[in-house]
Amino acid sequence: MDCFLPVSLVAITLYQAHVILSSRKLGVSATVLGPMRMRWLQHQLGLRQDDLPRAQQMKRELLNQCGADTSGVKFVSANLLTDDWLDNRVKTGFDPRKSTFFLWEGVTYYLSREAMEKAFRTIATIAPGSVVVFDYGTDANIKRYRKPLRRLGKAFLKAVREPQTFWISSEPPVKKNLAALMDAYGFSLREQLDYGRETKRKRSRGGLAVAVLETIA
Repeated sequence: MDCFLPVSLVAITLYQAHVILSSRKLGVSATVLGPMRMRWLQHQLGLRQDDLPRAQQMKRELLNQCGADTSGVKFVSANLLTDDWLDNRVKTGFDPRKSTFFLWEGVTYYLSREAMEKAFRTIATIAPGSVVVFDYGTDANIKRYRKPLRRLGKAFLKAVREPQTFWISSEPPVKKNLAALMDAYGFSLREQLDYGRETKRKRSRGGLAVAVLETIA
């Protein structure tokens, strides 16, 4: 096991260096490229067939290459930290008076608390009945980042300028903390699933949540 650790560190370092270089060359988020590579690898190994394996432009190019019909889809680019993403959507035909389903994956932990609050309060101006499904991380991850491999992962995120900054409190039960947060933003938490099992001794590191907008904030 002691011999395996240095080998792992070398392999992970080389892989992450490759991702950083690829990200800068393509001008695409490194944390987007990572999952895409794993999906491509699973597809090639026959573990998970994925014919719709980058940022928006790359995704659209790949969709066209595999013959997917996107004629009814409108692609809208936006930076949640700096752009008025709702206004961008409205300009392309989005009607905020209609209840909307938001699928928000792999984003929340890369935002500041201010950006998170702004995003949820923006969604809260849309028609009641709108639903947002999102994943999140908890502050239990901060302790894990002190371990050797996790320190390397933290350094990698810093190098690609995508540090993880937003955490939900891991104080049990996380569901109660998340419900209070959603209530402050004008939402009602309907469902919450932990990644793994939460116990009195073992803190949850993250999960998936479903929240509904019942009234206009």
